[in-house]
Amino acid sequence: MFYRMLKRRATLFATLTIVIYLVWKLLNFAETEYQVSKPPVDSRAEMMEKLVYLAESLAKASHRTYAYKEEKTLNSAFSKVKQVINELISLPNNKGEEAIESRQDSLYTLTTAVYNVVHMSDATEEMVERIIQDTVNIYPEIHIIVGVPHTLSVRVHRASKLTILHYRTSSYKETDVWKELLSKVSTEYVYIGRNITKFTEDIQLNVLVNHMISVGATVVSSSVKDTHTGQWKRACDQSIFKNYTLVYTPGYYMSIDSCFLCNHVAAPFLTHSHVFQHVPLKGGMTSVSGFALWFLELVKLKKIILSCPDSMSYVDNIDGESERGQWLDLVKHSQVEEIYLGQRAHFQYGCNEANTRCPADKPPSLALSHCCMNELSQGVKTVMRACKDHNMICELNDGTLLGSLKFEGTLPWEVDADLSVDSNNFTAVRDILAPYLKSKNLSFRDSKTYYRFYTPMGWFIEIFSISSTDTSRLSKAGISPTRVLLDGEYVATPQSPGLFGRNRYSTEMYQHANHWRKRGGTSSWQFYEAGKFAECVKPGHQSCLDQFVADGSLRFNQNLRGN
Repeated sequence: MFYRMLKRRATLFATLTIVIYLVWKLLNFAETEYQVSKPPVDSRAEMMEKLVYLAESLAKASHRTYAYKEEKTLNSAFSKVKQVINELISLPNNKGEEAIESRQDSLYTLTTAVYNVVHMSDATEEMVERIIQDTVNIYPEIHIIVGVPHTLSVRVHRASKLTILHYRTSSYKETDVWKELLSKVSTEYVYIGRNITKFTEDIQLNVLVNHMISVGATVVSSSVKDTHTGQWKRACDQSIFKNYTLVYTPGYYMSIDSCFLCNHVAAPFLTHSHVFQHVPLKGGMTSVSGFALWFLELVKLKKIILSCPDSMSYVDNIDGESERGQWLDLVKHSQVEEIYLGQRAHFQYGCNEANTRCPADKPPSLALSHCCMNELSQGVKTVMRACKDHNMICELNDGTLLGSLKFEGTLPWEVDADLSVDSNNFTAVRDILAPYLKSKNLSFRDSKTYYRFYTPMGWFIEIFSISSTDTSRLSKAGISPTRVLLDGEYVATPQSPGLFGRNRYSTEMYQHANHWRKRGGTSSWQFYEAGKFAECVKPGHQSCLDQFVADGSLRFNQNLRGN
């Protein structure tokens, strides 16, 4: 308890130290800014990104703690950083309010509106012509690039800066069209009109540009209104992507300049055209998958993404991302097995869809996928049920028992499964169980001193004999044998599984470490250092074990909603 308290205090102290340092740097920067004729724009933008990232981190940390003093300290630090952000926004600079006002006349010559209706099933010539004509009427000097199906013949009058490209729907994936349209953009800003059905003054491009310049944002989106139903929403989500699970939570942790700070926006948005050169849109994907991946990359780079409700776009369907098939390209590309879309939808994907088979050479620093762990636990439960049905005594042992104690399932870094069988039943495993389990798709290997059953993915379940299992002894004494939960099913274990585990793995057994085979060990009985994972061979990968504290079970929970 004392150690945990010290650790919490140290974390808070480190956080506050960073806050103080950044505030000092910013104040020093602000004083210098008034003394030079051309302040370093890049330094200002980078400082804003760092401050916004820090403020958001403090807000999230405050949201997740239930300790009053810690929450109060974090809230105080958050308020101080927000105050500095607001002061920075108000500081004059060569991209400040004066610069914005001086460029209003030419603003729309610096912007290209890009529309893509190639794969929009209900797109008509009349709708496309109306979108283009309304855009020209409101902003006569704006550049417009439109992708349409080859079957549509679009004609618009008085649109001197209009480019229309025709595509065969069957020959192009959605992001392939977007990439080609964006390659034609030569202006400073680009408005991505995703799923837009009509263009009105409610969009207020000048408002989006103002927010982008004053905050230093990479993306500024509008709120959205469904053209058919009239439903409105802010279209701002927070995202968490780790351990093969992608979670979107509608809402925001903080606001800036009357806008929401987001991780993902399912709405038309404005950005700098050069962003797509540095963070390219992935080709060969649906629009939903491609832009979701693009926003995930921006989040990795700690870029500022805003949703500003004082701008509003009209779209075809405000819940257009709630179809399972639209996410398949992202699922396969990034190995995603579960997607949560707030209250809108929850999708699960199989091993083949997510490309998460279980290779034998999987790096030790990466966690196993849910699909992979599920096959192992299903294999263990199948064997345990077969033992029970054939009046044989089998129990969980070693790391398989440890997984049930820690996670009520499989260790996310497991390499096999271990079961023990009463010595009186040992040969019956080979003579009776093996033929039976063959029909359950488990192959068998006799290694003389132990047996192995193999799952289709190559997992092996090792069975060795012991003189007498606790289950056998307790049953003979008329006492109910002990059973523990393993992935939704209770299975037999030694009499006191917690005591058995402590005697087997020492007092720090509930802290974590990579499997002994992956640590270069020669035996599971060797001493090992708990509470530490190996450094990840793919830094930043969503399944890196070292992103987790090597202790506790909740951090590895598949369902990350609310975490």
